[in-house]
Amino acid sequence: MVATITGHRFVREVLRFVARPPLDRFARIAYVQSTDGNEALRALVPMDDATLRSWNNEYEPPAGSQEPPVAGGVPSRQRWTVEDLHARLLFVLVRRLRPGTMLETGVHHGLSTRAVLAAMARNGAGRLVSTEIDANVGDLVEPSLRDRWDLRMIAPRAAALRAVVDSLGPLDVFLHDSRHTYLWQRLEYHLAWKALRPGGYLLSDDVDSSFAFLDACREWHVRPVVLVGRSKVFGMLRKPGVRP
Repeated sequence: MVATITGHRFVREVLRFVARPPLDRFARIAYVQSTDGNEALRALVPMDDATLRSWNNEYEPPAGSQEPPVAGGVPSRQRWTVEDLHARLLFVLVRRLRPGTMLETGVHHGLSTRAVLAAMARNGAGRLVSTEIDANVGDLVEPSLRDRWDLRMIAPRAAALRAVVDSLGPLDVFLHDSRHTYLWQRLEYHLAWKALRPGGYLLSDDVDSSFAFLDACREWHVRPVVLVGRSKVFGMLRKPGVRP
């Protein structure tokens, strides 16, 4: 009997490394779970309605970034790193937080990168450091936005990412959007959490790709704000403490 119980536990632990969590797992621990970007923003950081409307109106998606139709009621994965819903949220959030140093892992076509840089341009402040394993990325980022962008090519190794994090000093905001496996997400979350200033923000696309985000929330005793899109789930955490 003991061997059977132990065997079941072993199977559950193994599955945790390869399975995708169902949406109701996020609802159990989330401070707010929503399909509305404005509701998620208000839950994460206070802002008045007039300012929120103004910043939403400032955001302009790049030409050709419209999301494909949903076929048969099943959302399909798209070529963009994030959905337009999440890119708009990133723009408004960066406008509100005015981060000095922000780290993003993963660029691809650069929809999230462009949203962050456009917000920093409006703020007149901030630097975005992005890591990638391929230099042929970021085609959505206009040349006029690149003066605040530091794109770094790294090997897909933990030591390479750790070296980048260590070189930056305290982070105001971290955004994960690279390899969506349990072990890699867990690595990034823990490196970033340690590097974030008190009151800093950890953001992650594709938190529904593994149990890593849920496990991190439980380990750190923090309740996330979760934004549910058409094909993926975006998670946001604020590190406890007062931001300097």
